[in-house]
Amino acid sequence: MAQIIDKTDRYSFNRLTLGRNERRIYINPPSLQTVFLHKGSANVRLWNLDGRLSKEEIGEGEGFITLPGINFSLTTTGSFLEAFQVVSDVEKGDLVFETIDHGDGREKRLLDNYKVIKNPTRVTKPWGDELWISWLDRHVLKRIRMNEGEMSSLQLHREKLETNYLAEGEADVIDGYPVDLSL
Repeated sequence: MAQIIDKTDRYSFNRLTLGRNERRIYINPPSLQTVFLHKGSANVRLWNLDGRLSKEEIGEGEGFITLPGINFSLTTTGSFLEAFQVVSDVEKGDLVFETIDHGDGREKRLLDNYKVIKNPTRVTKPWGDELWISWLDRHVLKRIRMNEGEMSSLQLHREKLETNYLAEGEADVIDGYPVDLSL
C-alpha cells in the first residue's frame, strides 16, 4: 500500500507498506525517486537505462535512488516492510546532482541511472542523530532520531520546503510560533 503523506509542487512524500513476499513494481517511472527502508528488508531489482539488471538486498536504514525511466521492483524478504519514498518531478534526461559531504568540504556528483545506499552518513547531534539518505539538488531525505526528553533547535527556511513525519513515538511540535521574517 502507498500512502501520500505530503504533496507539494516540488515533491511527494509517501509511506510504503508491503506484507510477506509482496512485490511492488515500477515500470518506466517518470520521476526521480528516493526509497528508504524504515522497517524490514527487501530484494530490489533495478534495470538501468540500457536494460542491464542489478539485484540488491537492502535492510533497515538502507535504500536507493533512481532517475526517471529506471524500472525497479521491491519485494519483502520478511513478514513486513515499511519504507518512505520521496518523488520529485524531473524530466527523463535531466541532470541530477548529489551532494557528498566529506566533513571538511562538499562535492557535487552527477547521479547516473540509480544508486544503492548501504551506509548513509550519520550525523550526531546533541539531541539525537540524523541519517542522511539522499542529498540531491531536487530533494533531500533524512531520518531524524530524537533522544527522549531532548529538543532540537527551531528551524526556518526561506526557500526550502520540509515535510516531517513522526514514524514512532510522541513529540511536541511548535505550531503557529510567531517568526520575524524580516531578519
